Amino acid sequence: MEKHKWRYLDSILERNPLKTLKDYINEMVKWEYVVRSCYSDDVYWERTEFVEMILLDGCFIVEFFIKLKKDLLEMDPLFSTSWMLVLIGYDMLLLENQIPFIVLLRIFEMAILDTHKPFKYSLVELAFDFFFNFFHEIMPSAYKVVMMDCIPRPHHLLDLFHWYLIPTQTLNNQSNLPIFNRTVESKKPFFLSKVLFPCSNSAKLPISNHQSPLLSPPSTPQVTSKMIPCVAELQLAGVKFKKRVEWSSILEVKFSNGVLEIPPLSINSYTKTLFRNLLMFEECYPKARICFMTYIVFMDCIINTSKDVALLHRNGIINHLMGSNEEVAHLFNSLGYGLFDFQNNYLSDLYKDVEKHCKTKWNMWWASLRRNYFTSPWAGLATLAAAIVILATIIQAIFAILSYK
Repeated sequence: MEKHKWRYLDSILERNPLKTLKDYINEMVKWEYVVRSCYSDDVYWERTEFVEMILLDGCFIVEFFIKLKKDLLEMDPLFSTSWMLVLIGYDMLLLENQIPFIVLLRIFEMAILDTHKPFKYSLVELAFDFFFNFFHEIMPSAYKVVMMDCIPRPHHLLDLFHWYLIPTQTLNNQSNLPIFNRTVESKKPFFLSKVLFPCSNSAKLPISNHQSPLLSPPSTPQVTSKMIPCVAELQLAGVKFKKRVEWSSILEVKFSNGVLEIPPLSINSYTKTLFRNLLMFEECYPKARICFMTYIVFMDCIINTSKDVALLHRNGIINHLMGSNEEVAHLFNSLGYGLFDFQNNYLSDLYKDVEKHCKTKWNMWWASLRRNYFTSPWAGLATLAAAIVILATIIQAIFAILSYK
């Protein structure tokens, strides 16, 4: 892998002949202190090794984004096998693999913007294109265009990806929980883990026996209010499930008139790792809006068994490549999300509306009637015929009584 990093560094150097390797090294040296301060533990690498590492990793990511945008990855020998492309794509969003966004930005500016040649895309747009290509099943492309002008300066790629997933209505509601409360140039960068990138020579980096809080597993789930019932119980209460057609984030769940609309979600073997990293990011960064955790708690509540997964799949809400529905249920039930307040999140009104609906006796009676007597067209016709016979019998009895008088 190291040889490919050096090859990508050469590609970056070729993009701007006015900038030499020494210029890039000097730029990384200038940001060395800031980059080191972004990590939770002391980085014991010597300056030469550390600067070389962040430069190689940064150049690899920037050149990867450019090649992806220009559809050049298929010709790259590194990606002769399709699994390598998927593996690197998901590894770039692991929390322990993040490097400060300022490193990527400075490399991009030196290689592209300083040439004064026309280039239509910013680094953030290239990152969004990467997100959509690798995670298009959980984000529509239209969302990128709508939200492009109000993007804060991210700390790293996972931070930007997390911001990408925040529901539109939550972004627009400034009175809600604070969204990434920081200025464009944050005075105190977000702490990263000790490992910068999956392909770095991390064996040189001493790892202490003390585990970083960023890499610790989430704490045992606790709640401070009532949970929403599972899919099977909600169905018994007359709640209908529908795949949401228009959505800008998988987190945009909607409940109206007894219908719970949920954006479609595709699940594969990498999904759990991705979800866990987003949860850890929200737990570790105190100023992040707790939106993804809210979504995971919601999904954990409504999915208890394989039957719940099957019902959601039947309505087009969940598609998966797992071995069974049981594995999907276990995925959501085993993530863990720590302390959660059901009354102070972007879905709190939804919880209240669902609870109110479930407690309405008419909804329960009507749902019971449909469940017991209208499970199929034939059952419905039989029920209707029986009702007609009973009604005819009552009418006949009334006429008989009247004629007797």
